[in-house]
Amino acid sequence: MNLWDAPFRKILRVQDLNALEVDTQQVLTHLGLDAGEIVEKMHIAPLGDPVSLRIGQHLFTLRSEVCRKIQVEIA
Repeated sequence: MNLWDAPFRKILRVQDLNALEVDTQQVLTHLGLDAGEIVEKMHIAPLGDPVSLRIGQHLFTLRSEVCRKIQVEIA
């Protein structure tokens, strides 16, 4: 499933970022979001964009189009 479709408040493991552009992959990797990383989908903005994620001890927001390209599984 992709990150956009994943349930809220569940521990998720990132499977694949390859659908993203290389520049976006590099930025997310520098932020700690890489294949095998554990994340938690926390909130979504009232109009559906952006989505907040907990990666380690940090909270980040990603646009919906980026979330749709990140493959995850429930850990």
